[in-house]
Amino acid sequence: MARLLIFDGTATRTVEITDATTVAGRSSENKVHIEDKQASRKHFQVEKTDFGFKVVDLESRNGTRVNDRVVNQALLRPGDRIVVGKHTLTFEDPSFKEPPADVAARFAPAAHPAPGVEKPAADALDPDPTLPAGGPETRIRRRTGATTSIERVHRIEAAKEKKLVTYVGVGAGVFVFILLVLVMLPPGGGDSPASLAARDTFTKAQSLVRQGKYDEAELMLGRVGADQKQWHTQAQGLIREIQATRTRNEAARGDSEKKAFDEIYDFGEKRRGDPTAANALAAKCEAFKKEYPKSPSLPKVEEYLAEANKTRKAQRGGDIAETERQSQEAVKRNDYATGLKLVIGIREKYKDDLDLSERLLKVHDDVIEKARAYTQKRVAEANDLAARAKVPDAVKILEEIVIQMGDGNVEALADYALRARTTLQGLK
Repeated sequence: MARLLIFDGTATRTVEITDATTVAGRSSENKVHIEDKQASRKHFQVEKTDFGFKVVDLESRNGTRVNDRVVNQALLRPGDRIVVGKHTLTFEDPSFKEPPADVAARFAPAAHPAPGVEKPAADALDPDPTLPAGGPETRIRRRTGATTSIERVHRIEAAKEKKLVTYVGVGAGVFVFILLVLVMLPPGGGDSPASLAARDTFTKAQSLVRQGKYDEAELMLGRVGADQKQWHTQAQGLIREIQATRTRNEAARGDSEKKAFDEIYDFGEKRRGDPTAANALAAKCEAFKKEYPKSPSLPKVEEYLAEANKTRKAQRGGDIAETERQSQEAVKRNDYATGLKLVIGIREKYKDDLDLSERLLKVHDDVIEKARAYTQKRVAEANDLAARAKVPDAVKILEEIVIQMGDGNVEALADYALRARTTLQGLK
C-alpha cells in the first residue's frame, strides 16, 4: 500500500494513502496534517491515476517542491521527496510500476522558464496525463486555480518588490515606529503570555505521553484554549494520537487476556482435582485476577481457584495427618529428635496457613513435653543406678538420652541433651 513517511525534523510518522485523493496542508481537517508556517491550509493533494500516484499543487502560498524542484504536478515514484517548509514527506509504493515513456513525459513537472523566454499560453500548460495527448479534442488538465505554481511564484516575487518600494516610501517615521514595537515586545519572539502558557502546557503534555501517562496528558491538553490556534491545533492532534494509542493498547491487552485465560482453562480442565497441579493452578488464577481485575472471565477463574484451594487444603490435611502419625511413632521409640524434626518441617511448609499452624504447634509442644518428662525420668534412673554402684548401666542410659534428644542439634531439645551429658561427665 502506498504511504507517506513524514519527517518534521525530530520524529517520523506514516500516513497510508487509501483514498483516491489525499489532501495535505496545515488544516487539521486534512488527512495529512502539516503543522508548518510555510504550509497552506490545503497545500497539495496526492491523486491516484491509472499509472500510480501524482502530486498536484493546490495553489499553495509557497509552492510545492518535489526533489528540490517546484512543480504544479508530478508523477510520484518511490523515494520521491515532497518538501513543505521543515517537513519532508517521502513517498513509498511497493506496487509501483514505471509507466510508458510517453505517459511519464506528460507527468514530468514543469520547469522554470529561462530568462527572456516567453511562457506558453495557459491552454498549452500541463495536459491531464490521465487523458489522451494531442488532437483538437485534447482536454485541459483540471486546475485548482487560474495559474500554475511557477506563475504564482513569479507573481509573489513581484508583489514582494512592490511592497518593499511601498515600505521605503513610508519614510523613517514608520521605520522608527516598528523598531519601538520590536523593543517593547515581550521575550520569546513576541509571543503573548497566553501563547507561552499554551506552549508550556503542550510541552509538559508531550513529556507525560512519553512516560505513558495518557490520562494526565489528555487532561492537560484539554486546557489549551481554542484562542491559541497554533497550540490548540497541535493539542487536538496529540489527543487523537493518545486515543489511537489507547485503542491499540486495549486491543493488545484483549489478545493477552484471552491467551492467559485459554491457558488457565486448558490447564484447569486437564488437571482438575490433581493434587500435584493444585499449587500451579492456584498461582495462575491469582496472577490472572491481579492482571485483569475487570475481565468477564473472572467467574470461571474464581471457580478454578476455589477448586485448587480445596484440593490444596485436602492435600495439606493428608500431609499433616501423615506427619503426626510418623512423629507419634518416633516418640513411641523414644526418638524425640526425629519426631520433633518432622513437626518442625511441616510447620515451615505450611507456615502461611494459620489454622494448620495452630494445630501443628500443639503437636510440637506435645513432643517437647514428652521429651522433658522422659529425660527427667531416665536421668533419675541413671542417678539411682550410679548410687547403687551400677555405673555402666547408668552411663548407657545417659548416652541413649543424648542421642534421643538430638545430641544438641535440635534447639528445642538441646537443654535435655545437655542435662544428660552433664550427668554423664560427672559419672565418668
